[in-house]
Amino acid sequence: EDNEDDVEMLKDFDKRDSHAHAPVAEVEPAVVSSERKRSVSSEVPPSPRPNKRPRADKDSVHITRDLERAAFVERAKQEQDQRDELFKLERAKLECELQAKQVQLTMERSLARKKLLGAGIDRAEVDRVLPLN
Repeated sequence: EDNEDDVEMLKDFDKRDSHAHAPVAEVEPAVVSSERKRSVSSEVPPSPRPNKRPRADKDSVHITRDLERAAFVERAKQEQDQRDELFKLERAKLECELQAKQVQLTMERSLARKKLLGAGIDRAEVDRVLPLN
């Protein structure tokens, strides 16, 4: 088998070698010029495009803008309502905290008065230092 491959390789080499001495025209086919003919449509100038959109497009753009504007206004109102509600909740929370502190202060004042009175301090002096109101 190796000998057969070698023989075929020699034949191929001989063919190439014989072409080396032959003129180019015999070995390679002649190149045919391929000129394309220009179509008639490319010679006609393109028609000018209208710059204005049709009225239906303009109307739809205006409608879309109006809808977007209305949606934006509605979102802004909702956000403002949410801020107002949050403000009311914060205020109610602070009022509750204030009331709790006032109750705590009143209880501590009463306990302090009781301690002072229990220690034998005159009621007039206790009322001056820690008034009931």
